[in-house]
Amino acid sequence: MAMLVDRYLRRLRSKARGEGSRGKERPAPGETLTARADNAAVPAPLLAAFRAACARRIDWEPAGAKDALIFADSGPVSQLADEILALGDDGEMQYWLLTNDWSGFPDPSEFVLVGFGADGDIAALGHFEDWPEAWPMEDWLRARLT
Repeated sequence: MAMLVDRYLRRLRSKARGEGSRGKERPAPGETLTARADNAAVPAPLLAAFRAACARRIDWEPAGAKDALIFADSGPVSQLADEILALGDDGEMQYWLLTNDWSGFPDPSEFVLVGFGADGDIAALGHFEDWPEAWPMEDWLRARLT
C-alpha cells in the first residue's frame, strides 16, 4: 500500500507542476473543484473506499499530542496534509481526519480522510471540502473548524 501512496504523491506533484492530464471522471455529489482535482491522482480502489466511508456514520474524537507525533512520523501520509484533526472508527476501518491550514483553489482541499484496514495498510483515501451528511458534527469539532 505504501507504493500506492508513493505513486499518488508523485502524481500529485506532477499535477501541481502542470504535467499529465486530469482525466474525465465524473465527480461524486458534493465534491468541489478543488477536491476533484486533488482526488484525480488517488488510486481508484482507495477513492471508492473513501466515498463509501463518506456515506457511513463515523464518530470522531479529537486527536491528541501523541497522535500528532505519530502523524508527523508517518512517512508519506504526513505529506498529505498539515495536521491530524480527529480519529474515527466505523467498525470496518480506523480513520485519520487530516486538515490543511490553507485550503480552496489553488490550495489543496480542506480535509483529507485516510482509512486504515485491519492490517494497518491504507485502505481508503480522499480529499474533500464539504462535511459528509452521514458524519456527526460534534461541538468540539465545530469549534475547531470555525
